[in-house]
Amino acid sequence: MNAPQTKDGRPSPQKRIVTRTRRGPTGPATILGIPTSVLRRDMRTLLGRILRLWLSFIRGQLTLMFAVGLITWLGLLALGVPRAFFLGLVAAALEVVPNLGPTISTVLGVIVALLQGSNRLALSPPTLALVVFLFYVLVQQFENLVLVPRVMGDALKLPSLLVLAAVLLGGLVGGPVGAILATPMLASGREILRYIRQRRRNQDPFATAQVLP
Repeated sequence: MNAPQTKDGRPSPQKRIVTRTRRGPTGPATILGIPTSVLRRDMRTLLGRILRLWLSFIRGQLTLMFAVGLITWLGLLALGVPRAFFLGLVAAALEVVPNLGPTISTVLGVIVALLQGSNRLALSPPTLALVVFLFYVLVQQFENLVLVPRVMGDALKLPSLLVLAAVLLGGLVGGPVGAILATPMLASGREILRYIRQRRRNQDPFATAQVLP
């Protein structure tokens, strides 16, 4: 079928527009302003960095468990609470569960103090139970205000105050699970945003990114 023509035999303007559109140059496909070919090339490196962030988070969590267990054991040992080592292990194991875990370990410690008393101090069981309760509260506050921001901040290269805010906000939004995952998710989001910003500026995001352990 012949293409539409004008009276002088040239192709119609409509045909010329269609021809120019088909033959015109097309730019590369992009996502968030980044060429997909570059994204595919960088994806393995980016995912590797995010994976190392989560491994650093796990190492930080293990450090917190050890620190809380050690402090609890030594404190209960000084107070003469029986089975102090076992109670320290319980505190370390339950450290992974924010709020609920420390509450359970506190209840167990108070029960042991109330039922068995102290083998070191001349305190009545009710008095010892009160002292043990206050000790657990102090440990929990020290962990929340000092240990968690310092350990997780060093592990994930985040400011301590930002870690504390992320844990509090994550706990409000998602409960214990949100409090646990808030810090590594924040670090992962920072890594992704930094990659997007650097790539859109035509810079190498992995050349300036901070090296993680």
